[in-house]
Amino acid sequence: MRVKVGAEPSAKPISGLLFGKFCEHLGANIYGGMEAQILFNPTFGRWQFAQEDPASGGVCLDPRPETVRKRTEQLVGQRGWSDARRIEEAFHNGLGYGWIPIGNIERLRFSSDAGAQGRVQRVEVRDLEANQTAGIGQETYLPLHRIRKYEFCMVARAIAPIELSLSIAKADAPGLPLVSANLSLGRERHVYTGRLEIPTDAPREAVYLIAAEAKSSAHFIIERLLLYPVDHLDGADPEIVRLLRESGLTLLRWPGGNFVSGYRWEHGIGPVDQRPTVPNPAWDGLEFNSFGTAEFISYCRRVGCEPLICVNAGNGTPEAAAGWVEYCNGAADTPMGRLRSEHGFPSPFEVHYWEVGNEIFGRWQVSWTTPAGNADRYRRFSRAMRAVDPSIRLIATGAQLEGADSEWNQTLIAECAEPELCFSDHPLIGLSVGPDDDPLELFHFHAAAPTFLGRIYQELRSYLRDRGVPGARVALTELQTFSHFRGPREGESPTSEPRMTPETMPGQDTITEALYWASTLFEAIRLDGFVELITHSATVNHGGGLRKRRERVWCNPVHYAHGMLSCLAGARR
Repeated sequence: MRVKVGAEPSAKPISGLLFGKFCEHLGANIYGGMEAQILFNPTFGRWQFAQEDPASGGVCLDPRPETVRKRTEQLVGQRGWSDARRIEEAFHNGLGYGWIPIGNIERLRFSSDAGAQGRVQRVEVRDLEANQTAGIGQETYLPLHRIRKYEFCMVARAIAPIELSLSIAKADAPGLPLVSANLSLGRERHVYTGRLEIPTDAPREAVYLIAAEAKSSAHFIIERLLLYPVDHLDGADPEIVRLLRESGLTLLRWPGGNFVSGYRWEHGIGPVDQRPTVPNPAWDGLEFNSFGTAEFISYCRRVGCEPLICVNAGNGTPEAAAGWVEYCNGAADTPMGRLRSEHGFPSPFEVHYWEVGNEIFGRWQVSWTTPAGNADRYRRFSRAMRAVDPSIRLIATGAQLEGADSEWNQTLIAECAEPELCFSDHPLIGLSVGPDDDPLELFHFHAAAPTFLGRIYQELRSYLRDRGVPGARVALTELQTFSHFRGPREGESPTSEPRMTPETMPGQDTITEALYWASTLFEAIRLDGFVELITHSATVNHGGGLRKRRERVWCNPVHYAHGMLSCLAGARR
């Protein structure tokens, strides 16, 4: 066997921007992941069950009962709730998705109203007998391994003044609250806050029930109910923040991903309880807008990393993108800088890195486009954004895994040949595999992929030099193994002794992801600056890195690899 070691030295230091991560409003990446807020659907929004809409991109509603049932069963399994049927029935009877009735169901009525922030929950309690209570609640786990104190925020009003009890009990003993707070609801909308402390003898691993109950006939409206551990960091989960900081994270990309092609940044600024809840434009569920621009900047500062913001080049406009740049970077006497100051942030956020669009070549993307359409969008967006702040560094949308042979990339290079042009690639490498496939072959497939990527970028670098743009760069703004276990094909009987299962599959939770990321990093280092940055997918519950379920956090191998290799930032090859 002959082994070749690429040990050519370089005068350039290894860029710290190669050690970034990506986060998106998808599943439990931010809500239920990076955020510390515990409750599901805390704004009682009109839940979206979605399917892909290839005609116009993004998603469309899929309200079929079988879809609701399937998604609910999945959700209950993930969150450790006790009864999918109960969730489903409550949803069909007018209660916000994920919430359940508490007490005598016959004495409860639910409906929704339109509020300034979207759907609000109306609850009517009728004809209660003595010592009875009734209302709404949600099962949940609590991070009792580290904290016993919790703070709540409820926005509510009543048709006539009432006393409402907000309590936490074990889910298997709902009538015996461990702690409670009595709230006097009046006719006017009010923000109620307080603290609840769980007794020290309460078990850590139990399922708990948080409930809002009336003790007599009542008619009240809840806009939102949030529950935070008191050790949260501006709303962020302190364990996630600590682990990301310890890993040497240098750069964080947000807010998407497919999500960004339908995102309105204006929804995520200002007072949180005045922000709207809207359908997620790319995925199942809702966008609560509690994690917006200011929260993202705060998150980056706590972790100690640079922010990278991806703007909506799907159904967004150059003017909106320029407004976002001004909101982040403008002086306090500019229109958007003045608005930022009114929101409590007089100093600019100083966001240097901005990405113009995400995968707008793909039909899964809201307002996807053509190669020429992408070049046109980049020209218009870059002109508007740089007019606000000429110092920002822009990343155009490049093709996916196509390099110099791509019409998409060739058109962008020809029509937008800036001396320092930078465009993205998303090396999401994977296959659809089943029980008869060989896990070792799949491992080798992932292990070999970075060498393939290195060749693509070497050819792309040569192509750019030949066309007079030697300063151009590529940015890997999404990167992960992307194989999926499909199970037996239609008509096949399940294999009695499968070669591969979801548990034994080489993938994002295994050493495979760590080796794929590290090998791609080394290819980028050997390219001596041509790869400007890497934001690996992702922070929590979406790809490799960190996992959080039922309020417990743990690390996958790639997280440890990132921590081991981040010390290379600033070193010389």
